[in-house]
Amino acid sequence: MTSSVFYCLLGILLLQPIEKASQKRAARTVHGILQILALIFSLIGFVAIYRNKDLKKKVHFHTNHALLGCAAVAVFFLQVLFGVLVAYAPRRMFSCIGYARVLRIHRVAGYVSIVLMWGTFWLSVLTNWMKTNFANHEWVFALGMGMIAVGIVGQVTPSRLWLSRSSNNSSNNNSNNKRSLVQSNADNSFSP
Repeated sequence: MTSSVFYCLLGILLLQPIEKASQKRAARTVHGILQILALIFSLIGFVAIYRNKDLKKKVHFHTNHALLGCAAVAVFFLQVLFGVLVAYAPRRMFSCIGYARVLRIHRVAGYVSIVLMWGTFWLSVLTNWMKTNFANHEWVFALGMGMIAVGIVGQVTPSRLWLSRSSNNSSNNNSNNKRSLVQSNADNSFSP
C-alpha cells in the first residue's frame, strides 16, 4: 500500500507547472502510467490484506483505518477510470460540460482521493499492528506527512480548486491592456 501512495504522489508531482506543450503531453502520459501502477499496487495490497484476514479468521472492516482504506481504494479506482476516460475519450463527449471543466473535476477528485489516502496512512500509524511491531512508530507518520506537505500542499492553489479565476485570464488581460496602451501612445506620438 505504501508503494501505491508513493507512485500516486509521484504522478501528481509530475504534472506540476510545465512550460512546453510537448512536455505536458509526455508528463500526462507518464502521470497516467504512474496512476495505473499505483492502482495496481492498491488492489494488490487490498486483496493481500483481505486474504490475510480470511486466513487468520479476523473480522473485516472493523477499524477506522480499514473503512477509510476501503473508501480510498474505491475512490482511487473510480478516479483512475475517470482519468483514462478524460485522456482517451473524444473531447466532444464532454462538450456539454466543457473539457477544461472536466479536467478541473478530475483534479479536484484527485485531491479528494489523495486526502483519503493520507487519512488512511495516518490511521495506519494508530493501528495495533503498528504499535506492537514498531516501538517508536510516530516518526513514520511525521516523516511521511512532512514530505507530503513539502511536495504537494504548496501546489494546491485556489484557481485549481475553482475558488478563483485562473491566473492565466488575468495575465492575458494585463498583456492586452499593455498592448492597447502602447498602441494608443504610438498613435498619439505620430499625430500631426
